[in-house]
Amino acid sequence: MSASPGKAGEIFNFGAGAGPLAMGSAYTAVAKDAAAVYYNPAGLAMLPNRHVLFMHAALFEGAAYDFMGYAQNYRKIPGGWGANLVRLSIGGVEGRDEFNNETGSFNYAETAVSAGTGIRGLFMPLLSMGGGIKVLNRALAGSSDRLIGVDAGLQYGPFFNRRLNLGFTVQNAVSLSMGDTDDKLPFGARFGALINVIPGLGFALDVSDSREIRLGTEYAIGMGALRVGYDRQAVSFGGGMKIMKSYSLDVAMFRHPVLGMSQRISLGYQFGVNASKPQRPEMFARDFVAAAEKNFDKRQYVEALNNIERAIGLDPAIGQGPWGEKQYRLAVIVSGMKLESKPDRQKSLAQAGEQQDTAYESMKAYLEGKDLKALLLAEAALGSNTKESLFAEFLNNISKAVNIPVRREEIVPRSALVQEKLKKSAAAFYMQRYEAAVRECEEALLLDDTKALGWIRLGSSYYAMGDRIRSRKAYERALELAPEDKVTSEFMRMQGWK
Repeated sequence: MSASPGKAGEIFNFGAGAGPLAMGSAYTAVAKDAAAVYYNPAGLAMLPNRHVLFMHAALFEGAAYDFMGYAQNYRKIPGGWGANLVRLSIGGVEGRDEFNNETGSFNYAETAVSAGTGIRGLFMPLLSMGGGIKVLNRALAGSSDRLIGVDAGLQYGPFFNRRLNLGFTVQNAVSLSMGDTDDKLPFGARFGALINVIPGLGFALDVSDSREIRLGTEYAIGMGALRVGYDRQAVSFGGGMKIMKSYSLDVAMFRHPVLGMSQRISLGYQFGVNASKPQRPEMFARDFVAAAEKNFDKRQYVEALNNIERAIGLDPAIGQGPWGEKQYRLAVIVSGMKLESKPDRQKSLAQAGEQQDTAYESMKAYLEGKDLKALLLAEAALGSNTKESLFAEFLNNISKAVNIPVRREEIVPRSALVQEKLKKSAAAFYMQRYEAAVRECEEALLLDDTKALGWIRLGSSYYAMGDRIRSRKAYERALELAPEDKVTSEFMRMQGWK
């Protein structure tokens, strides 16, 4: 960490928190704590819990630098806000006039107050956006002024197999000044990237519009961490540790090529840390998953997809489970059917009716990975009214998605298709083509598993193939549906299955 003398706003280059400082302040894509107001307000959108951070630094020639930050989540939306207080002071400086005569000692101080906010998933599931305002008061002897700056920032990720995060911030996009000088906080822009090579090991890079480069790395080991960084002319290194899960103690050391060694120490506290409860972004992620389920049940497929993507954006681990596959599958149909750009199609799919109900069951089966069932139900949906071109397109999209060709002869109403398959199973059975009989029965039961006759014929086919275990299960299911069936009951008694 280094600062240029005489440049307005250099207090905002002294850093916030020993952890980021030990990484060379390469924190644009990393910040997700109380220091985010200082580095990139977009990071406030991904706060895991309320966080408070303190840092004190004894600088060169008696100067002192103090930082205090607080940040917390919003209750009902994925985002948060925070505030920072920063102070740089030098006391007892010897003053001289233009003739180099002593004029007595004086003090110099800069105090900055900042506030910011961030929100996640507003336009894109993995995108966090933030903004902030800062007010810098400076006092030198009897002179004082006030400088005001407005910041904005973005963070995107994690993506690329949860390894890469990107960040971008604009400092002092708007700058105002009041008081005894014409100084203004200078405009600045910074791009940042964080790549996690392996769990616990990450490398960060920041590049500013003035081509200044900051580099940092962190290796987390259990409850501890080691860090190394480079910020312009200064090499930094340090470490940190978690204490009682909630407390963090971090140390950063700097070796400046001219001024030598200095150190920073910071203490942080996270409220409400509990390993048995999900952190705040993950809590919002669960809410979005629940909302997606409700959207799907209402046949609001575009909204369901958006909420699944928001959930994965807040908690990428969701994308590694069943919802990741569901998100992919739903996106295929939403895109293929152009439901987002043609909302009338979704409205038609959401209407009440046998055709729409069957199409919904097809979608549900497809999301659950039951590809053959999804195709059969899509065929039956079109079979209810072959004049509806929307359901012809739906069938073609399902067929393409599951990679099973459409069987044109099976595009008939659902009940008729069930009966046709049961007839085919009987014909195959009498011709001793038992595998074909099983296949037709299974497809009939995929369409309607409440048909006792389908289970009886399936049991008979398995029995003829010598598969007594599957045969018994099929007959038991048949009796659950039709307990008055004396023929089946007597057959099972004779086999010793009752």
